[in-house]
Order: sequence, then structure tokens, then C-alpha cells
Amino acid sequence: MIERSLRQWLRPVVNRQKRLYIMKKLSLYWFLAAIFGIAIIAADRLWGWSSNIEPAFLLIVTVFVTIVVVIRSGSLEPDYKKLARSIEMHNPELKATLLTAIEQKPEALGGELGYLQERVISEALAHARTHNWIQSIPQSRLIFAGRFYWLFNNFFERSFLSPKNSGRSSEPRGYELTVSPGDATVELGTPLVIMARFNGKVPGTAKLLAGSNTEDIQEIPFNKNLEDPVFGGIISQVSSDMIYRIEYDDIKTRDYKISTYQHPTLEEADANIVYPAYTNLPNKEIKNTLRLSGVVEGSEVTLTFSLNKPVVTAQLVPQSGQALDLTVDSENPSIYTTHIEPRESLRYELKLVDSKGTYINGNNRLPVNRTWCPEACTA
Repeated sequence: MIERSLRQWLRPVVNRQKRLYIMKKLSLYWFLAAIFGIAIIAADRLWGWSSNIEPAFLLIVTVFVTIVVVIRSGSLEPDYKKLARSIEMHNPELKATLLTAIEQKPEALGGELGYLQERVISEALAHARTHNWIQSIPQSRLIFAGRFYWLFNNFFERSFLSPKNSGRSSEPRGYELTVSPGDATVELGTPLVIMARFNGKVPGTAKLLAGSNTEDIQEIPFNKNLEDPVFGGIISQVSSDMIYRIEYDDIKTRDYKISTYQHPTLEEADANIVYPAYTNLPNKEIKNTLRLSGVVEGSEVTLTFSLNKPVVTAQLVPQSGQALDLTVDSENPSIYTTHIEPRESLRYELKLVDSKGTYINGNNRLPVNRTWCPEACTA
């Protein structure tokens, strides 16, 4: 378990790593789909083979794979050791301090770190405050991947999804613009590719303007791909709800809206243990823990879960038996609690349900191990 404050400094690096993963994966899969689409078109032109089943199947598979990549990126657990080595490679003065800090585990009963362990973590945090760890994944890699992401998406559209142009007049008939994705909903922190396809007359230049509101709108690089009638740009990270529009030849499109959402995740789990009277043990409060040990049978354990957002339903689901409903805090709807009296070793998964669906995070497991104590516990 990584110390909470250290995990917070690593979170931006993890988010950038996930964005890079999405763009690389989608570039590859869309490129393969485009090649397969070209093969279908070639077969139709060479042998007169025409069928609506294969194109529809390819489209369904492509959409399915895209959804799987995006969902999987949200559930992938970061390799913090590999991440630490990458950060230390870009910051040689760290030596092995960050990797050592990540590997620290509580040695004392109750989940507390020793003095030397806390000192190593403090040194790593001090470096994080004065250095930009996120540069361990250079912006240039995101830009490079983003260009391929946009290029292969456009390649896929032109080779397969675009309608046939036979019988279309070669004379300009004015501007006919299709904006993709138009109004859309995306996950917070993910990249967004915006494209403008012109059918008929094509302007020499076009602008992409985006921002959180009409007063905070900025121009984003928006380039034309060779001779294609398509302009494309990428917003590397959608950090909030926003609007965007396209401008060309003194013409402005309407403002398109991008709405964001977040998957519910556990930010912190705290435990409060009230021991039986016969043990003469004081109550114990353990902060930010996913494992309890040394819990005397008959103890009352109160678990408090802090989430990143309110949810519709929150439950602790054991490997077998009845799920425990969590009670929402009356003052803070992102905090949920429950009470248990462990009588045997247990393992739970935290099940969260919001308006978008159900999530069971493998990280959100809370093992509770019982310790038999026939006499008053002193340990």
C-alpha cells in the first residue's frame, strides 16, 4: 500500500500514462480496421462482391473494441515500481529514493510506519514539490501518439465509413460541414479528437476554438490532412465540461458541448475498532487502510469510506453471504459508513453503483482477519 500523500503526487503521472495507453491502443486497432475495410472495398471493385453484413460487422467490432479499451484503461492498476524507475531516470538526483519510498510497508501493528520509513517518504515528497514528475512521460510522446490517433481515425473513416462519391458533381456547391463528435460525453481526463469534414467546397484554413465557457475560449491547432477535405485537432486532456466551435471563411459553427463524467473510486478507507470490555484495550482508530489484523472476536468495527463522488448505491460484498449496505453521511454525500462484528476471517469487495453503471474495484478490497484471544489481549 503506497502512502496516501505519495500516491497523490504520482496520480498526474498515472493519468498521463493512461491517456498515452488509450491513444496507442486505439491508433493500432483503428488502423487494422481501416486495412480490413480497404480489403472489403477492393473485393467489391475487383470481383463485384458486395455485402452489407461484413461492413456492419466491422463497424460493430471497432466500436466494441474502442469501448473495451477505454473501460480497461480505467481499471488498469498502475505499476508504481516501473513508474518510480521512469521518474528516477529523468531525475537522477533521486537515485533510488522514490522506489524505496514506494516499497515501504507498515511494520507496526495498526498500520503505522517507522521513523526511517517516514523519513524516506518525506525525502521523496520534498523532491516532488520542487520538480515536475509528470515530465517523466514527455508531452512530445502524447503529441506524437495523438497525431497517429487522429491520422488512423481519419484513415479509417476515409477508407471505409465515408459514403461513395459516384455521381457527385465536381463543381463546388457551397460548404457542407460535418463535425465529429459534435455534442458528446467523455470521461474526465481523457483526450478528445475533433474533426471537421467538408463535402464539396473546402476552405483554405479553419480554426478550432475550445474552452470552459464563451469568455475562456482558446484556439487549438487544427490542421488539414494532406489533400483530404478533413481538418483535425486534439484536446490532450478534457479536464472539465467545455464547449468548442469551428470557424472558417468568416463562418462560425454553433457551440458544441462536451460533458464529462467520473467513475466512482475509493479515495480513503478508515477504521475505528472498539474492543470488548474484558480485553481492557483502548479504542483504536486506523487511517487509510485496506487491511485489518489483530481484531479480537467480539470487537465492533466501524468502517468509513471516502469516495471521489456521491453514488447511487454502495455495498461491501463478501466472498459469500449477504452484502452490507453502506450508509451515506448526512453532511457529506461522498462519505459512507458501516458497522461489522468480525467472527471469522473475511474479505470484502467495495461495490459502487452510479448513474453510469456498476464498478467493483480490485483495489477496494478490505480483508478483516480475526485473532482468537481466549484471555485479555495485551498485544
